[in-house]
Amino acid sequence: CQHAKCRFRFTVNVDLEQDNTLPQPKICPSSSVQAAVEGVAACKCTHLREVEGSRRCVDYQEIKLQDHMERLPLGKVPRTIVVLLKGDLVDRFNPGDDVIVVGEVIKQWRPVYKGVRCQLDIVIDANSIVATNQVDSNRTASNHKTSIRGVVDHVERKFESFWMRFRDAKQFNDNMISEFAGRSILVQSICPQLY
Repeated sequence: CQHAKCRFRFTVNVDLEQDNTLPQPKICPSSSVQAAVEGVAACKCTHLREVEGSRRCVDYQEIKLQDHMERLPLGKVPRTIVVLLKGDLVDRFNPGDDVIVVGEVIKQWRPVYKGVRCQLDIVIDANSIVATNQVDSNRTASNHKTSIRGVVDHVERKFESFWMRFRDAKQFNDNMISEFAGRSILVQSICPQLY
């Protein structure tokens, strides 16, 4: 803040959901912070600037995951999704590596222009990523593949049990619960603002 009495310093973080833009504060945020803590009058200053030398950057990389071509039926296009890597996750993998990603599914808005339809991408903000084709020295290749297969089986069972509820309801002619209701649950959990 440029106000002579205030001089409040605050951090502005990149907004991953807004295509990695830095949100520009319109008014000094000390009004909510200092006024509540110290009982000081709120600063209404609108003259804000970046403190030179205070910028903190982290390594950042976007990778694209794609279905295995050899596991797809003939003529089927592989699905892809972008994964955001930060910090020590950057530059650890090569194209073609098989990976398991743990992260948060987020929406990423593209810049909005008047008269143009808005664009939205679904991306994964990775917390952890492990290459399955790299084997630890403590485990053999067969044990590693077995543990990965166990994870895949567990996820497959959860997927089947989720959709089984809606298939069973369809057999009993229950119009309130259908496969579209299951689809709606998934869409709403990923992006509630669009549903």
